[in-house]
Amino acid sequence: VLANQKGNKNRLGYSQFAFGFLYLDQQNFHDALPYYQKDLKIFTELKDTEQVANAEGTIGSIYLQMKRYKEAEPLFLDAIQKELAIEDYLRITENYSDLGTIYLEQNKIQDAILTIKRAISYAEQYGDPLQISTAYQTLGDAYLQNNFFPEATAAYQKGLASDTFGNLTEEDANNHLGLSKALY
Repeated sequence: VLANQKGNKNRLGYSQFAFGFLYLDQQNFHDALPYYQKDLKIFTELKDTEQVANAEGTIGSIYLQMKRYKEAEPLFLDAIQKELAIEDYLRITENYSDLGTIYLEQNKIQDAILTIKRAISYAEQYGDPLQISTAYQTLGDAYLQNNFFPEATAAYQKGLASDTFGNLTEEDANNHLGLSKALY
């Protein structure tokens, strides 16, 4: 209620994001979506480029999970343009990875490979091992789907090599699974 009063639109935007996250964390995409759409509207009115890009990327990810690719793609592209302007390499990486996944799901293998390679480039620039591992795993999936077994093997191995934590993560497990598929 307080966040909805005049002068607190910024707080209202963040509260919409927080409510949406509660549903998103439970993978309840249908109920999360309206909160993020309100978040996007508020931050668009406030002309907050960073939060608009964040909302677009999050809504794009929701649409990706719902397999609504035609709605997700332009949101990722818009978010990436804004993130490039503010040099938010982490979110650029996430959005390029998600965009590559859309292309992979649509069997646009060459688009997927090019887009995922962009994600890898930004992930390496940002220096986030988790994002690097995830992007290489997605690249391996793209190669594997097209029966490029040596390339898939190399991508999965690079994903595994990026693990600097020394413990097995979900991304490592996915890279191991992909590697075993590519080798056998």
